[in-house]
Amino acid sequence: MASRVAELSKTEWMAVAVALNDANAFGCSIPPEAGSLRGKLSGAARTLFGIEPRKQLADPRLETLRRFVCTTRARRRPADEFMPALIQHGFNPAQVDAIAQLSA
Repeated sequence: MASRVAELSKTEWMAVAVALNDANAFGCSIPPEAGSLRGKLSGAARTLFGIEPRKQLADPRLETLRRFVCTTRARRRPADEFMPALIQHGFNPAQVDAIAQLSA
C-alpha cells in the first residue's frame, strides 16, 4: 500500500522547515491584495521600516505545503482548506496527516 506511506522528499522536508520557521518567527499572514487598504499600509510599513513580506516558494506544490504547515501551526489544528490542494499536488492522505500532526 504505497499510498499509506508518509515519507517526504528532502525538498518537501525543507519546505516544512521553512513553514515552521515562518510560523514561529513571523506568523502566517496571507499577503494583501494589491490596491487594498491592507496592501497600502503594508507598503507604507515596508517603506518606513524596511519590513519585507515573506516571499512565496517558486514551486506551487511546495508553496501549498508551506501554507498548510504554517496555517496549521498558527491554528494548532489542521488547516482543512488546504487538504484538497495537497492531494491534488500528489500528497497522499498519510503524508498530509503526518504533516498536520507535526505542525499542530
